Amino acid sequence: MKRRVIFIGGLYAPSHRDHYTGPLEANGERPYLDFWHWLLEHDFAEMHNGSFQYLWSSSLEDPETPEWVRTILKDIFETVKGHPACDKDGINFYVSW
Repeated sequence: MKRRVIFIGGLYAPSHRDHYTGPLEANGERPYLDFWHWLLEHDFAEMHNGSFQYLWSSSLEDPETPEWVRTILKDIFETVKGHPACDKDGINFYVSW
């Protein structure tokens, strides 16, 4: 039986967090950009260890989605394309940390 849920934690490498800090601002600081925190604020009502979530592909087309989030989403969707946990609308995944 094929799994209908996927674990995507390994797809989001720590280098993403380092790479997707914002550009240096005039005050010499970089804005805090965290992919999972962005998802919590925009797509998920809650997320906790042991929960199931659905990552919507519609965020890719939403004009409100920042480019840095789109880049990470594209990487994730491309990596899991064809997995039974994916459909045309998104990815069903399990949260474990």
